[in-house]
Amino acid sequence: MLGKLLKHEIKATSREYLLLYGAFLIITIFNKIFLEVNTGRRNTMISIFQNIFMAAYVLMCMTIFIVTIILIIRRFYKNLLGDEGYLMFTLPVKTYELILSKLVISLLWFVLSFVVFIFSIVILLSGHDFFREIFYFFDEYTQIFEESFGTIVLFIVMALVSGIFSILMYYLSMAGGQLIGKYRIVGAIGIYFALSFIIQILSTCIMLGIDVPNNFFISTPSYQFFLQFFNKILVTYTVMELILSAIFFVLTNYILSKRLNLE
Repeated sequence: MLGKLLKHEIKATSREYLLLYGAFLIITIFNKIFLEVNTGRRNTMISIFQNIFMAAYVLMCMTIFIVTIILIIRRFYKNLLGDEGYLMFTLPVKTYELILSKLVISLLWFVLSFVVFIFSIVILLSGHDFFREIFYFFDEYTQIFEESFGTIVLFIVMALVSGIFSILMYYLSMAGGQLIGKYRIVGAIGIYFALSFIIQILSTCIMLGIDVPNNFFISTPSYQFFLQFFNKILVTYTVMELILSAIFFVLTNYILSKRLNLE
């Protein structure tokens, strides 16, 4: 049944995200065209359009992740806590499956937003020497990349865990907010900021608890030593966010299973 929920979630959300990505890539392509046309010879009219599209591109770079978060929040609230919730909670599925399906697809769109963002940068920077310089860069620093491979993997894992953590924090805030009745939106915002404050204190305490060698800030640490220290930070925060994510998921599931109060 979870597979059917995932397919339904993709179908229900894909249109808005694909329109967002399409608009972003179109603006990127127009930027690339004007950059190529205006290279080597300055044309006032072309420069004006180039500046307009570049401003639109910068705005879209900031907007794409904000809109992704807004769509994730709106989908969960509308589908489970709004009028659609009456239908969703009558389906022969467990509450945790409803939450999990939304979490998986939300994370998928979050990752795709980042991929589209990186792809747009590649389009803008691509040229006759771009890929040659990329290959040269990787070839020149092969040893560094080999030594940093474990750190890169840890960073990617932490980024994915952080995405799950952030999404579940939104879910828990909205689930808790609906217990407050007609002030559910204000309650959800209040719960979110309260959780953020608590997590900030916890993160600070954990950071202070990480063992830092006495000479770390006095002498210049070696590259390998720095990687080991950075890996320790990555692992610590990944474990912390995994534990908190599990707590957020359990609490959200409990509220929606036992304390549901639909509009």
